[in-house]
Amino acid sequence: MNDELGIRNYRLYAVLILLLAAFFRLYHLPTLPPGLNFDEAGNGVAALDILAGLPRLWWTIGGGKEPLWPYVIAVSTAIFGPIPLALRLPAAAIGILTVAAVFPLI
Repeated sequence: MNDELGIRNYRLYAVLILLLAAFFRLYHLPTLPPGLNFDEAGNGVAALDILAGLPRLWWTIGGGKEPLWPYVIAVSTAIFGPIPLALRLPAAAIGILTVAAVFPLI
């Protein structure tokens, strides 16, 4: 009985922490901070290059960009359009998934 209660409490705490993590990552995601920083803008340009049919393995924007992240952002940009949310949502989603992935380790 006590183990069952402990497992139920663990799951409840896990869900609450995951919801809290999601809230802090998604709250005003498109508007805070206002505008785009240099890296976000560079990744957005690289994603637009991909969507325009100009795939590359290296972008010279901002001293160089490796290819994985612009391709991830290109998928998000294709879904949401060229808006700040499309640039920031993949990182927020990976952050939320990371919080969920840590729970089995505890």
